Amino acid sequence: MLSIFNREKEKAALIIISFSIALCFVIFLWGFWNNGPYALGINFTVFWFLILTLLSKIYPEKKLFSKKNWPWLTPIILIFLSNAIYNNPFVKIFALLLTPFLILIFYNYGQLENRKEKHWSLKIIFSFAGRIGQVFLKLGESFSSYQNLIIKKGAENKSIAARVIIGIVVFLIFAIVIVIPLLSSADRIFSEKINFVYFWLKEIFSLTLIAKFVVFSFLSVFFLATGLAWKTPFQYDGKVKDKKIDSIISGIFIGGVLLLYLMFLAIQASRLWTNTLPLDFKTTEELVKSGFWQLLALSVINVFIFIASFRKTNGIVRGILGAFTAASILLLASAGQRMLLYVTNYGFSYEKFYASYTVVFCAVLFLWLMYRLFKKERADIVKFIAFLFLWMFSAIAVFPAEEFILRANLALAKREDTRINLYELKMLSPDVYNLVKEKKDAELNKVNRNAVKKNLKQKGMETGYVNDEKNIDKEINNEWQAWLEEKNAILSEKKWYEKTLTDLLIKL
Repeated sequence: MLSIFNREKEKAALIIISFSIALCFVIFLWGFWNNGPYALGINFTVFWFLILTLLSKIYPEKKLFSKKNWPWLTPIILIFLSNAIYNNPFVKIFALLLTPFLILIFYNYGQLENRKEKHWSLKIIFSFAGRIGQVFLKLGESFSSYQNLIIKKGAENKSIAARVIIGIVVFLIFAIVIVIPLLSSADRIFSEKINFVYFWLKEIFSLTLIAKFVVFSFLSVFFLATGLAWKTPFQYDGKVKDKKIDSIISGIFIGGVLLLYLMFLAIQASRLWTNTLPLDFKTTEELVKSGFWQLLALSVINVFIFIASFRKTNGIVRGILGAFTAASILLLASAGQRMLLYVTNYGFSYEKFYASYTVVFCAVLFLWLMYRLFKKERADIVKFIAFLFLWMFSAIAVFPAEEFILRANLALAKREDTRINLYELKMLSPDVYNLVKEKKDAELNKVNRNAVKKNLKQKGMETGYVNDEKNIDKEINNEWQAWLEEKNAILSEKKWYEKTLTDLLIKL
């Protein structure tokens, strides 16, 4: 009897938390549909911590915050907090898309017993996918739990409230759809008197309210289903099966790919360590971006080749694999140098900053793979990649990237041969509002004057106007003043719960 009571008490706690998560979304996060990532601030951080509270309630023995879990909890909490610190839309969108998957992977990994001994293979992906499937299988039970809460089953007097609600709903539908329209058409005075009912109903049952109710209902059921499904500890055997693969086939395959890379590197040798970039921007962009996408493709290929062949072939093939990795590192270094030249000449943007960070990620991964070739112990490549991504993503999420981009571009723009157009920095968020306001007169007006002249010529301004330094100062002031006013408007429209720590420090 006591165990039944405890189960009901535990389920009631899960219902309350799930209810709170759904309510938080429809009240405090609804502005996202209109204002995009700028509506995600303190409210979004609270939303994620409510989800973490739900997960802590169903974690085995409620020890989610035990010492052994902090290696993965710490970066996830940093990602949560980043939403309350910065406005950076680039990070917010990626955090919005990736955080659910990171929680899925690392929370369920945290439930594993003897998890240090569990080797991650590609099979673990299917195990994680199965945990998503379990949530959907629990949707029926979750819905029934809410239904039983609202409509009590059993004694007749327990269902009176439900019968009253059903009766009112049936009456309103019948009256609004059939009776009132017929009576209104029969008598004009009645129609005028009854019009207030429609206005009243329109105010109460607006499309927004209906949408909020639908989303609230779904999220309540979904998060309770998640709690019910993930109460059962995650199961994954993690056993390593040393299935040897044919050394001749793998050697030919890896050696063939290596030869293709060496041919590519030989053909591209004259451009691999170029110290200058073409004057034409499109040619430069093509040169740099092609190297960057090659890097990403090589990273994916290398990972799969390592997972498929590492410690499954003879020493000769492992030697070929080492040479393959070395060739990849060489191409990575070339792509990194091209990106460095690109940034030095054209400055940082969101894309170039995070592309550069991706180069760092791939460099760490390649160096680790090379290191593992000389170790006798088995390399858990999939697990290493997952943790490396988690920590590096959390680090960049709390890094003041936009301030770094602005300061770096201001410094680079002072070079005589610069091709930086500071107007491109107007895509930055209000995170740099104070810095732009501070630097607008001191630095932003003094650098990049050639770019301003070019913009004026494109507008069809007369030569005399373009060459007048006062006119250039006026144009620069107008451009950055317009940016300040635009960001000021964004900040003014924010609700208190949509603000970030950076917003609170801004001096309007």
